[in-house]
Amino acid sequence: MNIDELNLDLTEQPAEFRRKYRIDYWRRVCIAIAVIAKTGYSTAPDLIVQLANLFYVTFHSKPIQRLIYQTLPKDGLADKFILPLGPWAKLAVITLTDYGKDVARALGIEPVESDYERILRLHDGENQPAHTAQVLFTAYQARIRKMKVVVMPFEENDRTPWFRPDLSISDELHYYPVEVETHSRNNPKKWEYKREANVVLPTPSVRHAVVNRLKKIHVPGRATDLITLARSAKDYNLSYFWLERW
Repeated sequence: MNIDELNLDLTEQPAEFRRKYRIDYWRRVCIAIAVIAKTGYSTAPDLIVQLANLFYVTFHSKPIQRLIYQTLPKDGLADKFILPLGPWAKLAVITLTDYGKDVARALGIEPVESDYERILRLHDGENQPAHTAQVLFTAYQARIRKMKVVVMPFEENDRTPWFRPDLSISDELHYYPVEVETHSRNNPKKWEYKREANVVLPTPSVRHAVVNRLKKIHVPGRATDLITLARSAKDYNLSYFWLERW
């Protein structure tokens, strides 16, 4: 994505922002709102990557981080939620407020349903904050590895009630319906009649436990874990997503 592809009809600054923002900063605010509205991405890291690429700065750019974490929430353009990824980390989730969506429409972009909103609507995400965070963080880790992601790739009225993966992830050659498990105490019977399992776990130890259970019931598949993916990304190693195949 580049700025020209957004095809923005830059709206006049609302009166309440004229004293706060220079014109050039208001343009940045509009671009951030447009990216959220157009992509539906919900995690702060996802959005910072997109904006850093658009503005040709690094992921660690303080102005971009301040825009996402502070400016949009403080000025009522977005809501910020902090969700628990586990005992090891938290995840910031950013979604447009109704006001932010109105600004997006004034820019010529009808906001899509965000990843976070889909999880709330289709998977009781509000009552499962850790699972919600891990689904969103999985999507982020796949996207930075140039994979295509759909969060909750189904609708309530679909005629395939047995097909309810947390995400679908695809590359140039493969399509994976993916389940995100928050712990190792999952029910093995859940997998008995599946042709394969594509599983994302929070930690290496949980991954090893779940993979061993799947092997015992002879379900082939793939597995990865979020701690290892995050550490690899921190080291700029984005060469793999799946850590085990059997």
